[in-house]
Amino acid sequence: MYNYSILRGMIITRYRSQGVFARSLGIPEQKVSATLNNKRVMDQREIDQWAHALDIPHNRYGDIFFDQVVHDGEQYTSDAPVEV
Repeated sequence: MYNYSILRGMIITRYRSQGVFARSLGIPEQKVSATLNNKRVMDQREIDQWAHALDIPHNRYGDIFFDQVVHDGEQYTSDAPVEV
């Protein structure tokens, strides 16, 4: 599960709404919503498309697209959650 709060904020700051952002990409708003709510996973092409629309440089992809949610009592090392 990813934390898309930075990405969501960038969308709202630049486009004012998820709907306007979705229309600018030519995709349904439901697809943007499902992605931001961790109901679907983006492929590399989509990540590049969203990043281009939001002027996100490649060196920020990890911070913005792959920020994992950490729950109480868990610690992430690599991709695997570890109980603490």
